[in-house]
Amino acid sequence: MCREYRLKSLRQKIGFIPQKALLFTGTIAENLRYGKEDASREELNQAADVAQAKDFIESREEGFGTHLAEGGSNLSGGQKQRLSIAQSSYQGAGYLYL
Repeated sequence: MCREYRLKSLRQKIGFIPQKALLFTGTIAENLRYGKEDASREELNQAADVAQAKDFIESREEGFGTHLAEGGSNLSGGQKQRLSIAQSSYQGAGYLYL
């Protein structure tokens, strides 16, 4: 089946989530938009839901506007990983590799 895909098409279906989350200083929304700057609020909500990050995001006073310290140092390891999953999920990848 893999031989039937063009390489570019196959690469678009694969998302890679590194063990160490790649988060920047800025808001949660800005970090989720890394890789897709024009993501709508609805897409961000859907990505957070898929990554099971929506509850912890909504529990914060600022929600998606919550400011993250460099590297996400003000988040737990699990929360960082969930944001990384959310970053990849709305980019249309059918397969995510952790």
